[in-house]
Amino acid sequence: MTRNPSMAPALTHQRQMPTAFDYRRNPYLPIMFYLPVCISFAGWLVGGVQFLSDLAMVVMTFLAFCSLCLEIIFFTTRFGTGACTLFGGLLIWISYDYLSNWTGTQYGNFSSFSEKTVATAVLNTTIWVAAATTGMLIPVSRKAEKLFTWVPEPPTRSVYFMILLFLFSIGMSPYIFNAREPFPLSLWYAMTNQHISWISGRSGSVNFNFGAYWAQALQMGEIASIMGAAYAVFIARNLPTKITGWVIWSIFMAIALSGVRRGPVVYMAMPPVLFLYVRYQAQLRLMYKRFSFKSTVVTGVLLLAILIAVQIKIQRRGLNEVEYTVEQLSRIQGNSMFTEALVGFRLMPEQLPYYLDRFPLSTIILPMPKLLYDFVIGPIPRAIWKGKPVDQLWVWYNEATMGKSMQGESYGGTTISTGAVGYWYIRGGPIAVFQGGLLIGWIIALIDKVILNNTHRLMVIIFAFGVLTFLFRSFRGINFHNLYPILIGITLFSIANIVLRSFIYVPAPTNSRRY
Repeated sequence: MTRNPSMAPALTHQRQMPTAFDYRRNPYLPIMFYLPVCISFAGWLVGGVQFLSDLAMVVMTFLAFCSLCLEIIFFTTRFGTGACTLFGGLLIWISYDYLSNWTGTQYGNFSSFSEKTVATAVLNTTIWVAAATTGMLIPVSRKAEKLFTWVPEPPTRSVYFMILLFLFSIGMSPYIFNAREPFPLSLWYAMTNQHISWISGRSGSVNFNFGAYWAQALQMGEIASIMGAAYAVFIARNLPTKITGWVIWSIFMAIALSGVRRGPVVYMAMPPVLFLYVRYQAQLRLMYKRFSFKSTVVTGVLLLAILIAVQIKIQRRGLNEVEYTVEQLSRIQGNSMFTEALVGFRLMPEQLPYYLDRFPLSTIILPMPKLLYDFVIGPIPRAIWKGKPVDQLWVWYNEATMGKSMQGESYGGTTISTGAVGYWYIRGGPIAVFQGGLLIGWIIALIDKVILNNTHRLMVIIFAFGVLTFLFRSFRGINFHNLYPILIGITLFSIANIVLRSFIYVPAPTNSRRY
């Protein structure tokens, strides 16, 4: 039985880089990002000037692109996956939308929004980004690192493999026990986007049925697939186990590709790419090399492939007839997180007060407690807590945007999102936006430090990458339902690990090699 499986040999030695090779983030980085804040504020102050709004977004986009390039160049010195997520997400989710739809001659395509509304949105976007870069410089304590490092590592490769199969079996259980079709056929239907006759399911967008929680079992399968990819990249030492890991990942990747939603594709595809990139960069770190053009190009090609995948809708109508509808690949679809938040910027605070504006200073005091409250009550099943409150802000924003009433148990979900900036603005205005930016910046600094200090602990890396994927998807707006499966999966993995360790003898290491 092989001891201590959790990382590849390239990640097993904890060497310190020479001082001359150390590169820390520029402490003046936030100052550069406050320049677009000043530009956008000047435009907003005089009622909204298109040129100043455009200039602020162009400057912010340029700074974000340069910062992303620097993070990639100096990746081996600080493993800045969090910073890459922030700047890359900003370029994809927000900058692209603005530069495509609102800059220059295309400005005014959306006649329902005034120049003042757009200027308000630009100002708060630059505030959020500047606050995030400020938060990245907030010191991270060792106690904060324990939010991630509590996850125990399996003692052997065999234990990891058994836990992986356990989680995978949970993910397969709905197709075995909750589908009327035989298991192989129901799984095939899921992978080819055909109708599955579920025995029980949801009661609507607001669910009151226990049967809906089969979805959490499916999510455990997704977590198992990501762990399977990590197993194949970092742990497996022979071909059969590598193939097993990739097969587990491929099953749920096929299920994600067969649907029409882009989020699951990103959720399944991004972690393996990051695993491969980090593994190679860690090897470079041990060889005291700073940058590899080859690995960066390969990673870029893989990310481009993910982008193409999410731009293609695959619809299957039966086992034999397949229809492919390919969207215009030169124009990214579904990433209009600047535009989708404009309704809130138009209505607040001129026509409506901020959602948390309930008493003096409430927009300063309440945003973070409200976020914590939503996080805590989110996992409680509504089937148990019938009176569990529905987020009335979600209801209002969908009604205001879609013009559709959503009452009682007939809530109808939509694809309308508030965006990462709008999420905070409609709750508490610019002050809440600044708080939200500081929070995400600090979380990114925490994740970067956790990964840098724990490259020998695979479960910590998986946990951190899972949270990064959640943060990337949070550019559409914070939705903890994308985070809960990660927390539940890591918890189940830890419990299974503790149980198996009680029955498996692990000899003490005979040398200093960790894995």
